[in-house]
Amino acid sequence: MSAWFTKAILILLPFTIWLLAGTPGVQLEETTSVETVLQQLGEQPMPYQPDTTLEGVSVEAGRGIVLTGFAPKPGGGKTGKQSKHYVCTACHNVQRDEYDLSVADPQARLEYARDNGLPFLQGTALYGAVNRSSFYNGDYEEKYGDLVKPARNSLRAAIQLCATECSQGRALEPWELESVLAYLWTIDLKIGDLLLQKEELAQIEEALSTGKGEQEAVALIRSKYLSGSPATFVAPPEDRKAG
Repeated sequence: MSAWFTKAILILLPFTIWLLAGTPGVQLEETTSVETVLQQLGEQPMPYQPDTTLEGVSVEAGRGIVLTGFAPKPGGGKTGKQSKHYVCTACHNVQRDEYDLSVADPQARLEYARDNGLPFLQGTALYGAVNRSSFYNGDYEEKYGDLVKPARNSLRAAIQLCATECSQGRALEPWELESVLAYLWTIDLKIGDLLLQKEELAQIEEALSTGKGEQEAVALIRSKYLSGSPATFVAPPEDRKAG
């Protein structure tokens, strides 16, 4: 066997092994954004992407409004407080606060909050809010009437309704609202939140790798979390001391 032939085999051998093995498939991490995966599967982006062209829009400003009611102003200093009465975290956790995101189970949510050292709050977690498509559902219509209609399918309108009605504060300025959205996108759902079985994860990775079964993979992902949270108001106890 000539030296030239031996060298040719050595050069071609890795390429041949690569062909036999096939192109490596997609492997999702637990921290991969659900929205990113849905877009890779052909879905349109959620309509809540922040408008970063507005002066002052930043994740930092949005985090400040949500956690403290204040935000750094574009020209320096801080804004006036959004509400004299509440901040967003008076009613909403910014961490995941339930184990199974595909069901609405108050008892299970209470137990998850207890086990994870979280407050058991009346509002749905802001964690994953950008992954939802429906807001102010159920009995909220009894409380706010027609005010819920523009907010039902618009996160921007839902945030403003929460700012002016729930917290009894002022409406957010455009750059403040977009900053809140920018912050909410940092706490969107991740693949690890969906409780996917090994074979379900493999199905999604296969669809991403081959382009086959994309709609089935999308349906599987969306079955793992609610698109909106139901709200049910109950009458207060007759004796508030007894509970």
